Amino acid sequence: MGAVKVTKLEAAQRQVNAAIRMLFDGYDAVAVHTVTAAAHQIVRDICRHRKDVESYLRFTDWIAPDHEKEFWGHVNRTANFLKHADKDSEATHEFEDKVAEFQLLFCCVWLRDLGAADSFEVKTYLIWLALCRPNILKASKEGHFGELILPADVSTWPRGQQLELGRNVLKKRQNPSA
Repeated sequence: MGAVKVTKLEAAQRQVNAAIRMLFDGYDAVAVHTVTAAAHQIVRDICRHRKDVESYLRFTDWIAPDHEKEFWGHVNRTANFLKHADKDSEATHEFEDKVAEFQLLFCCVWLRDLGAADSFEVKTYLIWLALCRPNILKASKEGHFGELILPADVSTWPRGQQLELGRNVLKKRQNPSA
């Protein structure tokens, strides 16, 4: 493999797509969180630098003045634990594997607002998340699962079945004849 030339935005898009595939394919929660957090940091930095990304600005308006560092410290706590060992090489950390789901949501929305086109992975993920978390998120009107017929309430399915749904949609897209 030769040299890879990529912009920060392209890197974040590729990381988001990879994290979505990893999530649906059942990869280790540490790996999914690490890739998601890397994309989240890049997208957040770009939004902060641009100062005109409406969804990011609306989100950060909820953070109390002078508490930004504390807020982002909580958001980044798991990511920092997973990528640094200089001060706490013997430490143990517990985290919810679903945290990455919401960081991916922010990445998808902010990438869109930065002008990135939604990949099939992103479209699938946003619909999947709305189906799995209808009490938290509004359903998307921008996409659908095509020919796939869904039973009434995906949110009541066991997590493994929910992830399998996402995986099957992505596989169907990769191989439409399957």
